[in-house]
Parts: sequence; C-alpha cells; structure tokens
Amino acid sequence: MNPKVVAELCAELTLLRFFPSDENARAALVLLIGRMCSTEDQVRWLVQRTLNTCNEWPGPLVLRQILCSKFKPADGIETGGTSAFPDGAPSEKRIEAPTMPALPPGHVVSADRQLDDAVKSLAASKGFKRLALPVAPTPRILKDPLTAEQRATIQAQIDRVMGKV
Repeated sequence: MNPKVVAELCAELTLLRFFPSDENARAALVLLIGRMCSTEDQVRWLVQRTLNTCNEWPGPLVLRQILCSKFKPADGIETGGTSAFPDGAPSEKRIEAPTMPALPPGHVVSADRQLDDAVKSLAASKGFKRLALPVAPTPRILKDPLTAEQRATIQAQIDRVMGKV
C-alpha cells in the first residue's frame, strides 16, 4: 500500500474529535492502516465505517476491531471486543421500517369498515370536508375546552365503535 494514497484516504478521519494532531502520530497511523488493509477499497471502507460509528478518535485497537468486523487484516492480527465495542463493531445492516399493507379502496384510516366509518363520521361532525391524518399523529392542545354536547358526540362515536350501543 502506498503511504501517500493511504494518507489521502485517511484525511477524513481528522473530522473525529481528539484525532491526533502530531505529525509523527499521523504517520504511524498511516503505516498501521497500510499494514492492516489489503486494498485501497478496504481503507475507504474503514474510514467511512469509523466515521459512521465514532464521534471521537477511537484509537488503533478499535480501528482494527472495525476492520476485523468485515475483513481479515492483511497483517494477520485479529481482535475481538474492546471497551468501545464489547460485543464487536455495530452491524452494517440497515434496519428497514416495517411496511404496512395498503388500505382497501374507499377506506381512509382503517381496514375495519366500522372503525373507518366512525372516524369519517366524527370528522364530518367536526366540520372536516376531507379527512387527512398526519403519518404520525402529534399531540395538540385544545384552545377552548370541549362543550358538553361535543363530549357527548365524541363519547357516542367511541361507544358505537366499541360496540356499546
């Protein structure tokens, strides 16, 4: 591995808090990474993975642990858990949000026809011409307290949906 190329590829690591500022320490780090990595692509991956998992300079042992989580080190020195990652480096797998099945045609908030109709009815009684709910409902503070009539209407809708009527 060409040390100049490794040094250029490792430049992004200076974004980490407490990254060594001493030139000799940086030169030693470049040589270490050059010994650990077999290819420039491995150096690129190591730099990006370190930036994605660390806010502060983790030190050479954790750097080696991150590399060993995906590649066999070129120098043959493998490492397990450290104080930074006792169970090993975090997984690279992305966690996908669960997908919800589409609502049946004509439904607005629920596949349950009775519940969907109750919500539509309640929205209409509140003067909504078109029901559009946010993806994630957010709490809101009512400026005016509900009147007794409004409370009774809401309770009747809830009772109807819950099968109490």
